[in-house]
Amino acid sequence: MIARAFQFEPAVLKVPVGQPVTIHVTSADVLHGYFIEGTNINATAIPGQVSSFTTTFRRPGTLNLICNEYCGTGHHNMINSVKVEVQEP
Repeated sequence: MIARAFQFEPAVLKVPVGQPVTIHVTSADVLHGYFIEGTNINATAIPGQVSSFTTTFRRPGTLNLICNEYCGTGHHNMINSVKVEVQEP
């Protein structure tokens, strides 16, 4: 994931339910927060550094991904989503 001026790339992060995933987060400009509501995921995206963590999402659904570190005038619009999907066999 790359955080930059009021957006995350990709806009929607799709992950499989019940399988470990490692997420790598960085920033292209200033400090950003990386918080997934309903989880204990809370990281800081720092320019020039990569924060990495591994987690397993236990239930399918869509979770809000928000920047919880003030990053400028458009900060309040920096909301994206994590879509936890059941993988077809």
